Amino acid sequence: MPTNNIAKKVKFLGVDGIMAAPILLLLLFPSLGMLYFLIGMIVILYILEKRGMSVLMLFRAIRSKIVGNHRFIRPPWRKFR
Repeated sequence: MPTNNIAKKVKFLGVDGIMAAPILLLLLFPSLGMLYFLIGMIVILYILEKRGMSVLMLFRAIRSKIVGNHRFIRPPWRKFR
């Protein structure tokens, strides 16, 4: 739980504000398939949040899976030979 007002999460219709972002997809591409996709996405994100993983934590986990475990100080093209 947040200890001050600055750390409180934005809520939109009872769900996290970031989870409400897929509604923009429905506004841009209105179709029945997009509605099903939207509902499924919100349900999955809601279940993950109830289990303790916030949406931002999910984004960080996905990013770390893509990038990998290695951290480089210099870009590969500037490394010493």
